[in-house]
Amino acid sequence: MLPATGTTLIHPVHGLTVVHSTQDREVGGEAVTYVRLDAPQHGMEIFLPVDALDESGVREAADAAAVGEVLELLAGDADRPKGVWSAALRRNTKRLTSGRLRQVAIALRELAAKHQERGTLSPSERRLEQQAHEMIVGEVAAGLDCDLPAAEARVAEALGEVSFAEAA
Repeated sequence: MLPATGTTLIHPVHGLTVVHSTQDREVGGEAVTYVRLDAPQHGMEIFLPVDALDESGVREAADAAAVGEVLELLAGDADRPKGVWSAALRRNTKRLTSGRLRQVAIALRELAAKHQERGTLSPSERRLEQQAHEMIVGEVAAGLDCDLPAAEARVAEALGEVSFAEAA
């Protein structure tokens, strides 16, 4: 996969990125082609070998329909975490590192509900919530072709007063 310059991609750790350029470098005596990805939310550049893009988890941004589904998911009730808090932290870490849009959204919804209910999160949970939030905002901006502040507003509106589902 050799994406064109200007293509919006989603990096599983850094979220929204834009293909800036490609360049050849010599590594171990062999020419390797790298793609430069700019991550505007973090002000950083990421260089990945073109041959390793698929394995790295980099993917195309979601379309408007998928973003709409995620905004609906964010607006729904979160499932109350079962078990000890460390198990919920591991589940949400796994969701976040998967880089899959729906899984990241579920993690954000659960963390936001816990944050609203308790008024605070542990430092680890706060970091996860922030990372998930940044990834979702970037995905919304790319999918709806809007700027980051507009995407932020859409995510905030969707999360609104997210809460845990009542036990049946």
